[in-house]
Amino acid sequence: MQEGAELGSRALFPDATPYAIASHWAAVQQRPGGSEWEFWLNWYRRLLEGRPQNWPLLFEIAIQDDAFWQGSDAEINARIAEIVAKHEQPPPTLSDETLAASADQSPHGETLQRNDKQEYIVVPHSVQSDDAFDLAKRRARNAVDDMRIAINRNNYLGVLRDVADNVERELERSADAPVLVFEAVRDAAFELMAILDTDDLVRSDSASQRTVDRFKARFLQSALESRAHDPVVLESFEKLEAFQPPIEPIDPETLQKIGDFVSNNASGVLKDQMPRDAAVVSSPNEPDGKRKSALYRFGSRVVRILILDRLPDNQSVHNMAAAATLIEFFRAHGLVDVITKIVHMFLRY
Repeated sequence: MQEGAELGSRALFPDATPYAIASHWAAVQQRPGGSEWEFWLNWYRRLLEGRPQNWPLLFEIAIQDDAFWQGSDAEINARIAEIVAKHEQPPPTLSDETLAASADQSPHGETLQRNDKQEYIVVPHSVQSDDAFDLAKRRARNAVDDMRIAINRNNYLGVLRDVADNVERELERSADAPVLVFEAVRDAAFELMAILDTDDLVRSDSASQRTVDRFKARFLQSALESRAHDPVVLESFEKLEAFQPPIEPIDPETLQKIGDFVSNNASGVLKDQMPRDAAVVSSPNEPDGKRKSALYRFGSRVVRILILDRLPDNQSVHNMAAAATLIEFFRAHGLVDVITKIVHMFLRY
C-alpha cells in the first residue's frame, strides 16, 4: 500500500512459492468455521480462476454504512450472507400468464407479427375515423412545412431541423398508425421545450424564442387533439402516464444489444425504431419525458415479441421457424435477467 500498488492484482501470499501458496490456500479453505467465510472464499476463488465477479452484489456490500461493519466477524459475515441470499434468489419465471399480464398493462396500439420472411413487423390498431386521423396528420404536416420555412428564414433556428425530420419520417412511414404519429408529435413538443430551456442561440433572440414556443404549442395541441379523439391513443397514453420505470437502470449496452437484434430480425418501423429507442433511453441529454416514452415503447415491444415467440416456465422455444429467435439470443448472451426486469416493470403499476 505504501508503494501505491494495485492490491487487486497482487497475490495473497506474494513471497511464497507456488507450492506454498497452494498449501496456504488449501489450509485457509479447510479451517473450522469455513462456511462462515464462504462469501470471501468464493470471491477469492473467482479472482484466482479469472471468473467474472457478481458486481451488483459486491457493490451493494461495499456501500453499506459504518454500522454494518461493527461487531464480531461472525455478525458481519451474517449480514453479508443476508445480502448474498437476496442476490441468489432466482428471477421470477416468465410464464405465459406473466407475459399476458404485462402485455395488458402496456397497450401500444399495435400487434407484432412475423411476415413471410419470419421478420418481426408492426400491425397498427386504429378505431378512430379516417377523417379525424387524416386531420391530425395534416395538422402535423402543416406544422413541419411551416417549421422548414422558419428554418430557412432564421439562422438561429437550424436546431429545429432534427425535430422536423423526426416528425416527417414518422408521418411517412407510419401513416396508418395513430399511436406512432401521436408519439412523434408529442416528442416534438418535448424537444422544443428542451430547446427553449437549453439552446443559447434561441435563448439569445426573442423572435427565435417566440417562434419555437409557437411550434411547441402547435405540436402540443395536435397531440392533445389526437389523444382526445382516438381511443387507441388515449389507452396507450394513460398506461404510459401510470408507467413507472425500474428503480435500477438498465445497462445501456444491454438495451442496445436487444435493439440491434430486433433491428436485424425486423422490418419496417421496428427495424429503425428499436435501436433508436435504446439510444434515447440511454442518453442523459434527451428530455425525461421522451426517455420515459422510449423505454415504455421499447419494453412494450419486447413483451410482445416474447409472447409471439412464447417463453413458458421451462424457457423452451416454440417458434423455431426464424433463423434466430429473440429467446435464443437472450439465452446466448445471458440477458434473461434483464428481460425479466423489462417484463416485470410493467407489473409494478
